[in-house]
Amino acid sequence: MTRERATLLPVLAFCACAAVACGRGEEPGAAAPAAAAETAAPSVTAEALVRQVRSYFSKRATEQAGWLRIKDPKTNVEVRLQVDRFHADLAPTGPDSWYVSGDMMSDRGFRYLLDFLVERRESGLEVTDVLIRRAEEDVRYEWVQDGEYWSRSRS
Repeated sequence: MTRERATLLPVLAFCACAAVACGRGEEPGAAAPAAAAETAAPSVTAEALVRQVRSYFSKRATEQAGWLRIKDPKTNVEVRLQVDRFHADLAPTGPDSWYVSGDMMSDRGFRYLLDFLVERRESGLEVTDVLIRRAEEDVRYEWVQDGEYWSRSRS
């Protein structure tokens, strides 16, 4: 084998490997699988939902002298609530929506169970509504699982 040929073979082998690794037979400008995965929405965890609800609650409570104020649609009375605890369950109500439950105590000593509805928006997770599921022993609705999603049903 000539010296020129011996030098040329490793160069050709390198170029062939580089062409295979770079092109992989795809059209120019085609998105690589990793790039497509980066644009997919990240999965949501129960912890992320609870963090968002805690943030929402803290902001609203700070604006309202330490209490979350919510109007009870059944009694038409404003209720002042403080959090006892949030339930860290992942409960999807749609492809990009969930609910997070929270045990609350009113300034009058009554127990409430609230549901914070959370949606994924372009800006991130956002609490879109707060509902009273139970006031003391008065159950307003329940959640029923239908396939992979939960929906409200009247009690």
